[in-house]
Amino acid sequence: MRLGRNGEPSLIIGFDVRVFSRLADGNQAERMVSFDPTVWASLRELAPQEALKIYEMSLMSDRSNGLNLFVDPPSLPTPEDYIVVAFDAPQDTVEYMCNSFGLQPALGRNSDELLRQGFSFLGYDVVDLWTQSSVLIGAGDLISNRVVRNRFGLIDKKDEAIVAAEGVDNMDIGRAPFQAIGIWIQARKQPGTDHE
Repeated sequence: MRLGRNGEPSLIIGFDVRVFSRLADGNQAERMVSFDPTVWASLRELAPQEALKIYEMSLMSDRSNGLNLFVDPPSLPTPEDYIVVAFDAPQDTVEYMCNSFGLQPALGRNSDELLRQGFSFLGYDVVDLWTQSSVLIGAGDLISNRVVRNRFGLIDKKDEAIVAAEGVDNMDIGRAPFQAIGIWIQARKQPGTDHE
């Protein structure tokens, strides 16, 4: 099932807190970011109690959305080596995810909202939604000569990411369908200031 071809708007699918050092200068492998939390580590996986603390919740009041993402950005500042990340997808991909995974109906805010909240777009990952694994990481050699990737290992243009997803689907590597997922980061505030 190919989604995202109809020119519909992209919608927010969730937020997470990921390791900031993955964005730092260094070799290409150190800057690779991904929707896949096994590639780009999540605070939720590394320090679950800390993640719950910045979201002001307990294990009993977890406000995640079925993809191990939070419905909103955290309410308290993030630890120093972490950054708030948002993910978006074309509208029909979000509808597919809601139907397939029973995601919370709070999903679906337009991605333009991310710009108003101080987020910057990094690029698109190509993801198997069922496993949350990225073809740009796990099977990158299958498409490395087909797409241009930016300094974060992502694809800059949605149409190119969709074409890459179609190409991998056609290779029948045992997982499909792959979808284009946008990755955004929130500007970090300096400690002790009210501005960036």
